[in-house]
Amino acid sequence: MNKKMIAALWAAMLLLAGNACAHESEAMKTVGRAIEALGGYKLANIRAITLKGQSRHFEPQQSLVPDGDAVPSGASVFVTTIDLAGGKARTEWERNLTTPVARVYKYGEVVTRDAGLVNGIDSSGRTKQSRDSNPPQHTMSGQRLAVMLRELQRSSPQLLIAMRADPHSLKMLADEPVAGKRLTAVEYKTEAHRFVVMFDPASGLPARIRTVDTDQAWGDINFDLILSDWREVGGAKFSFHQIYTANDRIVLHQTLDEVVLNPVLAKDLFEIPAALRAGAQPPVLHDVEYQWIFRRMLAGGLLDTNELGFDPRMGGLRLEEIAPGVQHVVGGNPNNMVVEMKDHVVVFDAPNGEAHTAATLAV
Repeated sequence: MNKKMIAALWAAMLLLAGNACAHESEAMKTVGRAIEALGGYKLANIRAITLKGQSRHFEPQQSLVPDGDAVPSGASVFVTTIDLAGGKARTEWERNLTTPVARVYKYGEVVTRDAGLVNGIDSSGRTKQSRDSNPPQHTMSGQRLAVMLRELQRSSPQLLIAMRADPHSLKMLADEPVAGKRLTAVEYKTEAHRFVVMFDPASGLPARIRTVDTDQAWGDINFDLILSDWREVGGAKFSFHQIYTANDRIVLHQTLDEVVLNPVLAKDLFEIPAALRAGAQPPVLHDVEYQWIFRRMLAGGLLDTNELGFDPRMGGLRLEEIAPGVQHVVGGNPNNMVVEMKDHVVVFDAPNGEAHTAATLAV
């Protein structure tokens, strides 16, 4: 390789490095401006927070007419307390669900970095542990815990503080056109997740936080948290109006009634009994059905296992003949049917994730 070629390669490498630094610098400026707009050091000094609010939830893939509005699935009131420094959260829920039948679930959730707990009944699809416990309680599956931790990170008032602390994880993206506006976009890539945080160019405030998730029917989709109605509490600003959308269809409409900064945290607020913690699952790191589990929790139909469609501790899936050559796959949450043909078998598979499909084929 001659000297001119080596010099050209070095020049190209320096140019690329310079562009990367420029993108990183611009991303840091955008994040820094947003932090100042949210309250600066007062935002950074929040150690814990309590949120009281209410929500309405919808099933985006159900409608009374083709391409119509999403069907409402219920409403909830909640109180969430978060230990920001310790990475823990507790939520008390009262869910009034309307589909497929009216029912009320009152329960609590405890989330820590390595285990999660549900106190009470939160779903029509209960695990063996929940059924055997008196009073009902169960540890979260690794899938559910992963979802809870990601959504706590996405909605955290200190997400931007974490972004500023790790400039190499940031990347400036092209402006994102949304609802007639162009939002400034910054990629934040952690070890586990990739967020695209979009900012209002006028106010500098975060407007939308996006992940790209998979869906059994739609494929890859945008799963967004949309933030608005910013109000000042204790010198810092918080979004009192939040909407989650999947594929631009509403999933959750949430409003806050009260925000309390740095509440006194009871010693046992985030406690998981030792007998349950011993068998608790850590968060799953790969192939998590994020937005699907989020929606199933809201609908009160999540079977809280890593398999999602069935609980292996309840015997797994089995075949039940409903007509000659026609088998119903029972023992799980979704419905599957197997039809024997002359020289092959046809399986009608409910879209409930890869684990359930694999287990159905194994039967």
